[in-house]
Amino acid sequence: MQKNNSNSCNNNASHRIQTASQAASVVVAILALGIAILTDHRSEERLQEQLKQSEKIAVANIRPLLTIRIENTINAANKLVGKEIILENRGIGTAVITKAIASNGLDDAGTIPELLEFSNQYVFDYYFTMGSGQYLGATHKLTLAKMTHESLVKSAKIKPIKALETLQEFDEQLENIVLEIEYEDVMGNLQPSMTRSFGGNNNESTTGLTIQNR
Repeated sequence: MQKNNSNSCNNNASHRIQTASQAASVVVAILALGIAILTDHRSEERLQEQLKQSEKIAVANIRPLLTIRIENTINAANKLVGKEIILENRGIGTAVITKAIASNGLDDAGTIPELLEFSNQYVFDYYFTMGSGQYLGATHKLTLAKMTHESLVKSAKIKPIKALETLQEFDEQLENIVLEIEYEDVMGNLQPSMTRSFGGNNNESTTGLTIQNR
């Protein structure tokens, strides 16, 4: 009788051990699954963060930066004999212009010369019509308007003294003009717009026989 009870106890103990072992296996499996899910979630978060950082780096590596530079040419008599307005991309990526407007407070135009009036015959050496969809590559520059004394005399057929007056009129009227340019990078990311008032002497340089900073 005692032998049967002993066998029964052994069987019960073995069953409990087996049950406990199975339960432990289930718990371990659940913990492993939870850890795997957590690890996978964290890996996904790290991947997304890496992708965001890569995108930021990529955007920074194609970012354009548009600026305006004005070059004045002065002769030996300290007279203005040339003026050029230059749009430059000082960034490291191509600029895609989406909007470009020149204004004198009364009218808007796509070119600077459209907003100017002169008392004499005149001619621009070069001017550029601004508009949307135009590209300006990194480190590239574009002349928006250029007038020189030589061209006024030779092409506009006016006297040298009148040419000097015309250039002076160009210089004075330019102070009332504001240029606004909106642009994107090549991925379509909108960049800070550039608004430039030509009043004052910002970003102007002077070349010629006499060097004078305005």
